[in-house]
Amino acid sequence: MSNLKNRSKDLSCIHLEDTPFHMDWMAFQMGSSFFLPCCKCIALRNEILSKATRAGAKVACKLVIEKGVRGVRTWRVI
Repeated sequence: MSNLKNRSKDLSCIHLEDTPFHMDWMAFQMGSSFFLPCCKCIALRNEILSKATRAGAKVACKLVIEKGVRGVRTWRVI
Protein backbone atom coordinates (compact mmCIF):
# COMPACT_ATOMS: atom_id res chain seq x y z
CA MET A 1 0.00 0.00 0.00
CA SER A 2 2.76 2.48 0.83
CA ASN A 3 4.29 1.79 -2.59
CA LEU A 4 1.12 3.11 -4.25
CA LYS A 5 1.21 6.23 -2.07
CA ASN A 6 4.83 6.89 -3.06
CA ARG A 7 4.01 6.41 -6.75
CA SER A 8 1.17 8.94 -6.65
CA LYS A 9 3.21 11.55 -4.73
CA ASP A 10 6.02 11.71 -7.31
CA LEU A 11 4.60 14.06 -9.94
CA SER A 12 7.62 13.73 -12.21
CA CYS A 13 7.29 9.96 -12.60
CA ILE A 14 4.81 8.62 -15.15
CA HIS A 15 4.32 4.86 -15.13
CA LEU A 16 4.52 3.75 -18.73
CA GLU A 17 3.29 0.15 -18.63
CA ASP A 18 4.99 -0.16 -15.19
CA THR A 19 8.23 1.37 -16.50
CA PRO A 20 9.03 4.75 -14.92
CA PHE A 21 9.28 7.72 -17.30
CA HIS A 22 10.52 10.91 -15.64
CA MET A 23 9.15 14.24 -16.79
CA ASP A 24 10.26 17.68 -15.66
CA TRP A 25 6.95 19.51 -16.09
CA MET A 26 8.43 22.98 -15.55
CA ALA A 27 11.08 22.40 -18.25
CA PHE A 28 8.39 21.19 -20.70
CA GLN A 29 8.03 24.30 -22.90
CA MET A 30 4.82 25.65 -24.41
CA GLY A 31 4.22 24.33 -27.92
CA SER A 32 6.43 21.27 -27.48
CA SER A 33 5.09 17.73 -27.31
CA PHE A 34 6.06 14.15 -26.60
CA PHE A 35 4.71 10.76 -27.68
CA LEU A 36 4.58 7.72 -25.43
CA PRO A 37 3.69 4.36 -26.99
CA CYS A 38 1.40 2.25 -24.82
CA CYS A 39 -1.23 -0.47 -24.60
CA LYS A 40 -3.20 1.04 -21.70
CA CYS A 41 -3.56 4.46 -23.29
CA ILE A 42 -6.55 5.77 -21.34
CA ALA A 43 -4.88 5.03 -17.99
CA LEU A 44 -1.65 6.65 -19.20
CA ARG A 45 -3.50 9.74 -20.47
CA ASN A 46 -5.31 10.10 -17.15
CA GLU A 47 -2.05 9.81 -15.19
CA ILE A 48 -0.32 12.40 -17.41
CA LEU A 49 -3.22 14.86 -17.09
CA SER A 50 -3.43 14.38 -13.33
CA LYS A 51 0.28 14.76 -12.61
CA ALA A 52 0.78 17.68 -15.00
CA THR A 53 -2.16 19.55 -13.44
CA ARG A 54 -0.92 18.94 -9.90
CA ALA A 55 2.57 20.09 -10.97
CA GLY A 56 1.09 23.33 -12.34
CA ALA A 57 1.54 22.55 -16.05
CA LYS A 58 -1.37 22.89 -18.48
CA VAL A 59 -1.25 20.14 -21.09
CA ALA A 60 -3.46 18.58 -23.73
CA CYS A 61 -3.39 14.84 -24.46
CA LYS A 62 -4.71 12.85 -27.37
CA LEU A 63 -4.81 9.12 -28.04
CA VAL A 64 -3.12 8.66 -31.43
CA ILE A 65 -1.58 6.16 -33.80
CA GLU A 66 1.75 7.40 -35.16
CA LYS A 67 3.62 5.35 -37.76
CA GLY A 68 1.44 2.37 -36.85
CA VAL A 69 2.12 2.66 -33.11
CA ARG A 70 -0.68 3.36 -30.63
CA GLY A 71 0.10 5.85 -27.86
CA VAL A 72 -0.51 9.18 -26.18
CA ARG A 73 0.67 12.52 -27.63
CA THR A 74 0.96 15.29 -25.02
CA TRP A 75 1.39 19.01 -25.73
CA ARG A 76 2.27 21.81 -23.31
CA VAL A 77 -0.35 24.48 -23.93
CA ILE A 78 0.45 27.13 -21.29
